[in-house]
Amino acid sequence: MAPRVLVASVLFVITRARRLFCLIETRRGLACNSVRLPVVLNNSLSLTAGPHDGTSVIKRLLDQIADHQANDLGPVHIVLPSGNHRMARLRGTLQVGGTLGWQVPPDDRTLTPLEIWGPVLQTPPDKPLQIGLAGPGFGPAWTALIAAGQVTHLQDGDGHDMARAYHGTSALPGGGYRQAVTVVLQPSCPDKPGEALIKPGLWHLSLPANAAPGLHDVSLQRDEVLRGFPREARQGRLYDPHYRDRTDRTVDHDPDSRALDHVQRAATVKAYATGRRTLRAGARGAA
Repeated sequence: MAPRVLVASVLFVITRARRLFCLIETRRGLACNSVRLPVVLNNSLSLTAGPHDGTSVIKRLLDQIADHQANDLGPVHIVLPSGNHRMARLRGTLQVGGTLGWQVPPDDRTLTPLEIWGPVLQTPPDKPLQIGLAGPGFGPAWTALIAAGQVTHLQDGDGHDMARAYHGTSALPGGGYRQAVTVVLQPSCPDKPGEALIKPGLWHLSLPANAAPGLHDVSLQRDEVLRGFPREARQGRLYDPHYRDRTDRTVDHDPDSRALDHVQRAATVKAYATGRRTLRAGARGAA
């Protein structure tokens, strides 16, 4: 769902709640603004890519709605599911000069977005964050971003487009700045002859040695469709040779000894559920 659609949906629910309270007051002969029942906004969107620090525009809007007090409206509670992708290998971290694997499946007819978010900087960056992308059979192709907000094409050795990279810089509400590069990978199975395609298999993301010090967050968008829906999408995964999701024991956390360049289970809550006032709902199976 596009952000503007989500915003419109939230405002629609609040407007309908106001009209309902007004109708109750009119039908029962009550004083104006005397009915101020709590309003619960529940949203099951499963956006996995993006910043998980509560600073995006959507999350800040939801926080402001929950904080706002109105005469004709009771308290508004934002309830979002925590998500069910803890073991889906959609989140990871990269360090300066590091590399992380990206397993691209065959027969994927959709574009696949992935986001890399840099550490918090105290001042605006003097140069854009650069990303390296390597695929089966060729070395890394590096972005050539020279200014904030640019778009660049990443090509293989034969000059074919593999992906587009979009750069952005966000000013944080509490001070500081974060850079982000969104990599949009071409399908591995095009719909029509002559359309761009990439080879499936193990790809790699890299950071240059001169990147800003600190960990960079990697988040892959979940785009696999549900059973019974058209099957154009195939879910990619981040790849870590040390990661295991099938063992003879339960692993509840990521080992501290592998704090860099790895796929993580921590912080896998859905991106929209990381606001300051968001109530996250989830369940855990008993052993």
